[in-house]
Amino acid sequence: MKTRHEGRSPAISGIVKVSILCVSVIALSGCPSTESLYRQAYTHYLWEEEAEALALLDRILEKDDSYAQAYILESLIFQKRGESDKALVLLEKASQKAPGSAVVRFNLGNLYFQRRKYEDARTAYRAAIERDPSLSEAHLNLANTLMAVSYTHLRAHETVLDLVCRLLLEK
Repeated sequence: MKTRHEGRSPAISGIVKVSILCVSVIALSGCPSTESLYRQAYTHYLWEEEAEALALLDRILEKDDSYAQAYILESLIFQKRGESDKALVLLEKASQKAPGSAVVRFNLGNLYFQRRKYEDARTAYRAAIERDPSLSEAHLNLANTLMAVSYTHLRAHETVLDLVCRLLLEK
């Protein structure tokens, strides 16, 4: 009795066996990894395919509700849509899940700045910088935040640059 693989080279039979083994491992392990789903969601986000990105992010959070990056990306989508209240709730969840994350604080600063809550933005950017001093975007955004509020805090003899330096040094 002949089998389907009879007459094929041993190398091809080996490839078929490895493929079957890989499919079996994937089937046993369940869904794609959280990181894989996140990469897919991020790609959809970059291509402005928000519905697809949100669907994948929901799958991630169903699997692992401690995955702070998913909350951050979801919040960015809602910020872009102008739904800053939803974005804030998501960033607060991310903050609970990853309290030491500079990226979470940075994104909170961005949201507060967008909402013109400059003191909250300043606090969030400073927290991001404390957690990761190499996060140059946080330094830049902190300076921009200080510029936005600078004219109300400007002393008679100060230039705007003096004020920014003074506010950067304040705790």
